Amino acid sequence: MCDNIKDAVNYFDRDRSYMERLKPLLFEEIIDTTKGMRHSEFKIPYRIATTFKLVYKDNETDISNALPDYVESNDIRKDFSEALLKLFKELLSKIKNRHNGTLMAFNGDETDRKKWIRRTLGFVLNNEIFADEMKNSENA
Repeated sequence: MCDNIKDAVNYFDRDRSYMERLKPLLFEEIIDTTKGMRHSEFKIPYRIATTFKLVYKDNETDISNALPDYVESNDIRKDFSEALLKLFKELLSKIKNRHNGTLMAFNGDETDRKKWIRRTLGFVLNNEIFADEMKNSENA
C-alpha cells in the first residue's frame, strides 16, 4: 500500500478507493508545510499582492515545530484552524477533480509540493477566510 503522499495521489488518480489513505497523508503534508510559517502571500501578477501574517502563541519558543494559532490581515485576526480545514478541502477537491497543476505539484519533489500548498493557502486565505474583508477593502 502507499505510505507517502506522492504514491497516494498516483494510486488515487487510478483507483478512487485510495481516498481513505490519501486523506491523512494530505493532512500530514499540509501540517508539515505550514509549521513555522511566518506569513502567506496571495498574488495576482500586476494587480494584487496581499500578505497574511501568521501569529503564534506569545509563549511559543520554537515556532519551527508549531502551527500558527491565528492569521491576520489589516488588523483582523482569524483562527488558523479554519484556514487549515479549508486548505485541506481545497487541495482534496483539486486532487479529486484531477486539477493538472495540483497533480503535477504532488507528483514532483517535496519542494514543488510545499510551494503548491503555500500558494493554495494564500488563495484560500484571500478568497475564503478573508473574502468579506477583501471585498470591503475594494469597495472602500
